[in-house]
Amino acid sequence: MEIYGDYMGDQIYKIPILHNGPDDHRIWFHNPLGYYSTKSAYSWMTLKHVGFGPHRFYWRLIWKLRILPKIKIFCWRIGHDILPTYENISKIRREFNSMCPHCGSEEESLIHALRDCPRAKAVLIHGGFENTLIEGNFGRYVDWIEEVAHSLDKKALSDFVTVL
Repeated sequence: MEIYGDYMGDQIYKIPILHNGPDDHRIWFHNPLGYYSTKSAYSWMTLKHVGFGPHRFYWRLIWKLRILPKIKIFCWRIGHDILPTYENISKIRREFNSMCPHCGSEEESLIHALRDCPRAKAVLIHGGFENTLIEGNFGRYVDWIEEVAHSLDKKALSDFVTVL
C-alpha cells in the first residue's frame, strides 16, 4: 500500500494465489526457450533500436553486401553515428573545435565528412560516382545512404561503400 497507493495495492492484494497450481517462474519472452541471458537482452535491445526502426532497409542491405568485414563494421558505426567526427568529439569535450579540419566552413558531422566536404565530394567523383548521388538535403548519413542504395545495384553499392 505504501509503494502503490490504496487503489493499486488493493488490486494487487486481491490477486488469488493458487497453492496447488503450477510453479511460478519468470519467463523472458525475447528468447525462444524463455530463459534470460545477456546475449538475448543485447539482441532484443539492438533489434528494438535498429531492426524495427525507420532504417531497416539499410541494416539488412549492409550485412548482405559482399564487402570486407571491416567495411561492414565501418558501416555499422556510421549507421549508429559513433565515428569520431569533430562534432561527436565536441559533444564529449566542450572546448573542442567542431569545425571541419579540411574545409573549415561547417561542423564536421558524419554527413559532412563523408559527403558534403569538398574533399569528400572530390573522392566520390574520382571514384566514379555521379553528382546525382552526392546531391540532396539529408540530415543524417543513414537517410542519404538509403536513398543511394535505392538507385544502385548491389555491386555498385558495394563499390560505393568501399569508396566511403
